[in-house]
Amino acid sequence: MLRCQVVLAALAAVTVVSATTTPSSAQQARTSATFSGAFARSEIAATQCMDWNAFRAQLTGTYSSITLAGSEDPAGRTCTGTSASTLCRALHDGTPVSNLLCDGFVWNVDYCSDSSWELSADGTVCYCGGNYDVRPCISTNGDWGGVRGPSCETNGNRSQVITVTCR
Repeated sequence: MLRCQVVLAALAAVTVVSATTTPSSAQQARTSATFSGAFARSEIAATQCMDWNAFRAQLTGTYSSITLAGSEDPAGRTCTGTSASTLCRALHDGTPVSNLLCDGFVWNVDYCSDSSWELSADGTVCYCGGNYDVRPCISTNGDWGGVRGPSCETNGNRSQVITVTCR
């Protein structure tokens, strides 16, 4: 009988240890957030702007990667490590990050205009000549960004889906 109690106690201890080391699904959900917007050439992105701001508000965790991708480049560009967390938190906080070299690309977070925070992975800031940029809240024109191509209406940006994921 004593041996049975010892085995049961040992199993209970293992279960408790296992339960305390596995994050709950709620904890896991807080460490991943995705923005995805379908943008039409020459159109102001009012709905996408609301979604962008909701995405930014979710970025309260610690992240190990950020990816800027889209229908023109589904793999996109990814930054990993502490730099990724820096970028995700900067989007949340509305804090500029300038010329952050990460995994071979120069990343920026900056304020453009019209309450528009931009994420770029091409070394540019609020620039129409860039080709990995997202700034959905520019309300005066269709210069909402672009992936693998022009990022402003004036230089021929294309209708596309743009996705940003912080994990």
